[in-house]
Amino acid sequence: MFGIKKTTKKVCGGLCTVVMGVVLLFNLFTIPLQAKTNPEYNNNAVVIASKLKHVIPVASGVNDVVVDGKTTGWTAMLDYAGNYEQSAMSYATGQAEEAVAVVKIKLPGGTAGKSLYVSLWSPEIKADSRLNAYRYSNGEWKKISSSVRAEHIDLDMTGNAEAIVMLTKYPAFRYVHNPAENYKVLKDAIVNPDAVYGFSPNPESARLKEYVNALDWTDPAAVAQARKEREEYHKNNEQLYRLIEQLLGEGKDIETIARTVSRRRNEIRLESYNNDPEKLASVKKSNLEAYGNEEGPTADSLYAKYGSWQTVLEKALSTNAGMDACLGLYDEYYDILMMNQ
Repeated sequence: MFGIKKTTKKVCGGLCTVVMGVVLLFNLFTIPLQAKTNPEYNNNAVVIASKLKHVIPVASGVNDVVVDGKTTGWTAMLDYAGNYEQSAMSYATGQAEEAVAVVKIKLPGGTAGKSLYVSLWSPEIKADSRLNAYRYSNGEWKKISSSVRAEHIDLDMTGNAEAIVMLTKYPAFRYVHNPAENYKVLKDAIVNPDAVYGFSPNPESARLKEYVNALDWTDPAAVAQARKEREEYHKNNEQLYRLIEQLLGEGKDIETIARTVSRRRNEIRLESYNNDPEKLASVKKSNLEAYGNEEGPTADSLYAKYGSWQTVLEKALSTNAGMDACLGLYDEYYDILMMNQ
């Protein structure tokens, strides 16, 4: 059953209720020294991650521990925390952020009940770096207070003389509805804090891998042009709702409606590339690989897969949530995307 909210009217002008009518009718170890600078050498570690993709190598600066507002002269020691990397990556992705470092921080004793701050050093941290910090506690990652300055991130470690800490990079753009909570988004897109809208096509996606290098997803101008084309595509899809209304008025049954709308959906998608033979060929190739048919999934193949003409109709009205996330349209079409969860 569809879940249609009032905000959907912005997109389909109330025609989603027509579809609703159809539904109702048819019913841890320390790494070796890798010293490069004096701060790193004195700290005894540069922590390198094995699974994280874009790692910020971090080290604790010398004399960087502040207790109750006073510099102590202590230096926090860092250990490799690879056992937590998988958990960290998964949690960060769920926040639409990217884990860039996971470290185990150890401090001298005598800090219980004290206000405690530790600074992590890395030449890759800039004053405007978008970084968050999380501490692993009782089986969960919990955000901790932090601040960024040139080559440093300062962490509030009050009450924690020893802790597993994750640093994440977050995107400049944030959606109201988090696309990373939608498994369909993560099937076709990856969290990419450097991308204009925080997501870019997944190289392992059967549907979007062709778009990974189709444009620079960090370039606002390039993404703006692709977004414009995507908006036109969505606008063209609105005619499907009018088609449903027409067919209902003619008294057509659910199978006829589903077959007609499914066929027209495929035609609309291919028509959008009439002026770009290269993209048209790429889309047909992708369709052939995914569905065994250049035009896209057929009504018969969808019925064989789902066993319901209602579901065939729903699939004909669905759009790729991953691409909408990459192009800044996830919030705008959120209600329609949620129909097909």
